[in-house]
Amino acid sequence: MAIKWIPEAAHIRSELSILKFVNSAPLRSDPRNHAVVVLDQFEHPDQNTSGAFIVTPWLGTVVHLPLKHVNEVVDFMLQAFEVRGFVHGVYLVSEDLAGIRVSPRTWRRASVCRSD
Repeated sequence: MAIKWIPEAAHIRSELSILKFVNSAPLRSDPRNHAVVVLDQFEHPDQNTSGAFIVTPWLGTVVHLPLKHVNEVVDFMLQAFEVRGFVHGVYLVSEDLAGIRVSPRTWRRASVCRSD
């Protein structure tokens, strides 16, 4: 699990609403939707702090993906283009998704998180 703090700041103000939008029932059923699933959301216990925590599955990082074979690179790119098509199909722009993690559809979690 991962817990992410989303402060009520001008540069990321829409992140939580976009996550809720792409996790709505109609969009969640779209196979092109690779947005991370929001499992829970809760407010900061300090009433003077505005923002929210979200709970998501741990996805690892795509910075050091162990892409060892050409077919893995091709699959990664096809999924990236599929995500772009989905994002534009629901009238979001790519910069809206800058801080949102995208979940690979077919990769095993262990291979994404492995550090070898």
